[in-house]
Amino acid sequence: MSEVVRLGIDGVHVKGHIGWGEEERRLLRPLLVDLELQVVYDGSGELAGTVDLEAVLKVVEEKVGKEFRLLEDLAVEIAAGVLALSPRVISVRTRVRKPLPPVAAHLDAEWAEVVKTRDGEGFLGAGGKPPT
Repeated sequence: MSEVVRLGIDGVHVKGHIGWGEEERRLLRPLLVDLELQVVYDGSGELAGTVDLEAVLKVVEEKVGKEFRLLEDLAVEIAAGVLALSPRVISVRTRVRKPLPPVAAHLDAEWAEVVKTRDGEGFLGAGGKPPT
């Protein structure tokens, strides 16, 4: 019997070239990535019955390896890449944080978040059923 479960990864520490200005993009900046997935789990107790989080981390590393002007674009790229990993992935919420951004005000971080779904409906509620 399949169940929809949430899987999460918080605080993936990576470095990337990101920023609006060319000078900022030249720097390798620390970033933090958080992910929440809704996955159809087959209840088998086997990795094949869910989504391999190591594969998810590889997607993050691959996407961060590109150059971006906006956090929004990186978040969208990561979410799309994770959604493409497996039909078991129903939805992905991705948040990318840039600690201590180069702005006039003192901020701990700036961030962008995106939710991508296979069916365009958003996250399923507790006990929700996957799309057919």
